[in-house]
Amino acid sequence: MKRLTACMIILTVIASMSVLSVWAVKRENDRFISLVNAAESSYRQESDDMNERLEELEKGWKKYYTRVSYIAQSCTLDDISYAVAKLPALLEKGSEEFLSECESIRSWTEKIYNTQYPHLYSVF
Repeated sequence: MKRLTACMIILTVIASMSVLSVWAVKRENDRFISLVNAAESSYRQESDDMNERLEELEKGWKKYYTRVSYIAQSCTLDDISYAVAKLPALLEKGSEEFLSECESIRSWTEKIYNTQYPHLYSVF
């Protein structure tokens, strides 16, 4: 009976940690994507506050990286780091690649969420 109780406790802890990690990644993704969207809309509108938006995006990225790096794969996070680092240079050039990098950042953050979501085929 003690073994059964111990197994139930272990399974409950594993399931709880899984749900908590998915919830944390989703929350962080939503916050970070809102910063990416704000920077992209400022770029499209050729707004004066574009530099401020990029600074907010870089600060948001540092927070996101710190929180999600415990959960997600580092190669995807590295890709996002490179894209965020390229944004100021693309802004200075006025390149349309700025928008494609923002789209790439969004797709990579969604990839992080999708890889953390516990699908039945990935559990078994």
